Amino acid sequence: MDQEEYLKLAEKYMSGGCTPEEEALLKAYEDHIRLSDEDWDPAGGEPGEIYNELKSRLDNSVSRDVRPVRSVYFWMKIAAVLLIFLGANVLIKKMVSVRPARQETFSKPPVASIVPGGNNAYLTLSDGVKIPLNDRQNGTVTTEQGINIDKTRDGLLVYHAGEGNEATGSNHYNTITTPAGGQYQVVLSDSTRVWLNAGSSLKFPVLFDQQSRQVEVTGEAYFEVSGDKKRPFIVKTDKSEIVVLGTHFNVSAYQDDPVTTTTLLEGAVNVKHGAVSAILKPGQKSSVTADDPRITVEKADIQAAVAWKNGLFIFRDENIVSVMKKVARWYNVEVDYRGDVKNKSFGGTVSRFQNITEFLDILELAGEIQYKIEGRKVIIGK
Repeated sequence: MDQEEYLKLAEKYMSGGCTPEEEALLKAYEDHIRLSDEDWDPAGGEPGEIYNELKSRLDNSVSRDVRPVRSVYFWMKIAAVLLIFLGANVLIKKMVSVRPARQETFSKPPVASIVPGGNNAYLTLSDGVKIPLNDRQNGTVTTEQGINIDKTRDGLLVYHAGEGNEATGSNHYNTITTPAGGQYQVVLSDSTRVWLNAGSSLKFPVLFDQQSRQVEVTGEAYFEVSGDKKRPFIVKTDKSEIVVLGTHFNVSAYQDDPVTTTTLLEGAVNVKHGAVSAILKPGQKSSVTADDPRITVEKADIQAAVAWKNGLFIFRDENIVSVMKKVARWYNVEVDYRGDVKNKSFGGTVSRFQNITEFLDILELAGEIQYKIEGRKVIIGK
């Protein structure tokens, strides 16, 4: 479904003319945008009330043989669309029809499809041997320190530590690395599970010692730490150190980002930055920079922080440069800017599992930008 078909179907739904199949299609459709507050016509009603009303109406109208909603994250995916549907005649027409037409400055010849990223990583063993994981079949990848390292299914690597497996003396370290356009999961020998975003790495001992559990992260990772009161779990980045006993949290520590953030979902963590430390509570986020000795603690946007793990992009009035940095990592592309466009901001929720042209079409519709693709370079202009 393209954007024009989407708009027509939204209007048809509002007039009560949709068939059950069309309603299901409308509910499942995930290409969406969120308009800025200035585009909202108060006559359309309060956005929150519209969201609740339409959610209820779609839940009640779609037949039961349609693929069921799998989790609350489905509604995260279509939340922006839901705000648009009931006000479609006001909001979308205002954006598409009333906005002055732009002169097309970018010609868009047909380009090869740039598909989204997927499960792709390589494992570096303690002896320096690199093993591409996407080329491996399920089963045992190798064995180190008596531990089987298994690929159990696409995108999951498991370190099986049986009874009697205890690290003594010098340990062996492995590193799992995701390239641009890759993601992966690993279950460490203590049963801690880690999700790695694109362009990230996790260095960890094959076996943890009896005093502590320490790993190193670059890029972005989400942790579900196995509880162990006797051995704290420590995550090191280039700017901070995070100490936990058992909790769920997200760390974003890309080397090309000036700020390292830690977002806590469950439990408690102690974030250290030089001589300063701060204990986070669930729902809080810490931020540190290399040139500032302070730790900033504030309320976190949990949905946005872990959106990547749930297959989504979520932007909250985010600058186009920040938006495209995330896009570049996931789609493995280079971004170039033409003209005065770096001050543009966007908000919305978009699936990470669509071709890049579909994603860029949404940005083009939502704001006064244009794009074209040359090979693996995306050019953003006015």
